Amino acid sequence: MNVVVLNGTETTGLAHRVSTELRQGGYERATPLAGRPPGANSASVVEYARGHHADAAQVAHGLGIAHVEPIEGTVASLAGAATVVVIVGLDKAAATP
Repeated sequence: MNVVVLNGTETTGLAHRVSTELRQGGYERATPLAGRPPGANSASVVEYARGHHADAAQVAHGLGIAHVEPIEGTVASLAGAATVVVIVGLDKAAATP
């Protein structure tokens, strides 16, 4: 599974922090990417490519994220070949590292 982490907030380093958390949890292919998905992103979300809902649900559970949904077009263009994309929202930005 190839997981990409996008920062949906103005908080510097948030995608790196969450990708490190994922790698420590056993997801060796968790990569932070530059690029900010559109929208307010008040809540973190895990999006998935076709056929990868179970992978996304597992990642979401590990990060304590409630929202899991199919990958959206603009997110897919930012994420490249990733099968699971974590968009870190303001809910995680407020959390203590």
